[in-house]
Amino acid sequence: MKILTLISGGDVGGAKTHVLGLLKALGGHITVKLVCFMEADFTDAAREMGIDIRILSSRDLRAVLKELRTMIREEGFDLIHSHGSRGNFMAWLLKGSSGLPLISTVHSDWKLDYMGRPLAAMTFGKLNLMALRHMDYLIGVSDSMSRMLIRRRMAQPDRVYTIYNGVDFDRPRQAVSRGEFLAAHGVPEEPGTVYMGIAARLNPVKDIETLVRGFAAARARCPDIRLLIAGDGPEEERLKALARSLGAEDRVHFLGWITDTDSFYHALDINTLTSLSETFPYALTEGAIWGKATVASRVGGVPRLIDHGVSGLLFTPGDWETLGKELAEMAADPALRKRSAEKLREKTRREFSLEASPWNAIDGLLAATLSYLNFHGVQDARGWTLEEAKRIDLLIDNPDESFPPRREAFHRMADSVRFSSCRMHHFISLTDEEMSMQFSAMCLDMPDGTMAVAFRGTDNTLVGWREDFNMSFQTRVPGQ
Repeated sequence: MKILTLISGGDVGGAKTHVLGLLKALGGHITVKLVCFMEADFTDAAREMGIDIRILSSRDLRAVLKELRTMIREEGFDLIHSHGSRGNFMAWLLKGSSGLPLISTVHSDWKLDYMGRPLAAMTFGKLNLMALRHMDYLIGVSDSMSRMLIRRRMAQPDRVYTIYNGVDFDRPRQAVSRGEFLAAHGVPEEPGTVYMGIAARLNPVKDIETLVRGFAAARARCPDIRLLIAGDGPEEERLKALARSLGAEDRVHFLGWITDTDSFYHALDINTLTSLSETFPYALTEGAIWGKATVASRVGGVPRLIDHGVSGLLFTPGDWETLGKELAEMAADPALRKRSAEKLREKTRREFSLEASPWNAIDGLLAATLSYLNFHGVQDARGWTLEEAKRIDLLIDNPDESFPPRREAFHRMADSVRFSSCRMHHFISLTDEEMSMQFSAMCLDMPDGTMAVAFRGTDNTLVGWREDFNMSFQTRVPGQ
């Protein structure tokens, strides 16, 4: 399979981490090409990771589309995967000429992406909305995002999938000492002081104002705390003025844009997030990897990650008074910080690491595809792994026109890291013309202990047609 990925190229934060991590991982199994429309840190990072990247930065839209169409024709891509408003818009313009299926991963609520920027909302926001409505499939990076896509009727429910951001625990991480990091940014290192912080763009949707107000309230209860804000944006000067008005200017430190996020998280005692809207923020999972206690707003997929009172503390977006109480509670109790941080790291590794991505709808679709194939020797309890079944050629040929793509899916599953060791067993296929019965199913054991049972639907034979007809009025047909 060959995938063409479209994204603006100026992306930062979670979207940058998600897309580059995805392309690097996919590149080990299939052919992926990244097309960006501007040069920035994102494109530099892509090159450093060895990702096949092409920059089309011309302002001539027709010229860019012509290059993309030529690329698609000559390189033979199978689908287009887009991210963000610009990537989605370009994918939409290519839909008619390419004939390729379009998939978009939706990272954020487009109604809030341009908060405080009405002109951008009326142009980029509207174009993004129209492009999303023309996608063949949408991927939400949290269950809450997928529900929102369905609720807003962006696509039919069977065309919306949830795939959480995988967390790479194995990525090499290097950090300077807390003292060295603080000194580099002019922040005093004081014994007994609790350092809390946030890494975020300083724009309205991140609601840093609530964090500054909550921090000031927490100081009244717990004076030995400091707040580190890593990021820049249009709200910076207003937030600095707010800190001054609250008497917290000497304790709130604006560090600007930070590239060494490993050292930033390493320097913290408490990681925070105050967004009005999020999907599944990397800012929290990165903090979890570093073993940091967390206080966050109850938005998007955050409650799926953090169990309130167990692996962190949650508050209602905009409620700075509750946030202040929770920051003070966490700052005053080292045991609570340690306990909740350990629980959060454990849950993040168990449920959201790249190795432990849970069973999802795409896995179910692939398992169902296997059930339509016939194999030698998978009827008993032991069965065969997919890798073994391919290697010793257990697949039984079939003249049906649907066989070649299903065979291709099986071969790709057998070659993949995720499915190669999965074991097929207890396969059964029964047809009885007199009873108008068809029944076929198989079991598939996943490496994590999950067992899927995949059932084959009725086919287009006379027996299959009669069984479908019987199901329209019989309470139970023989196949059941």
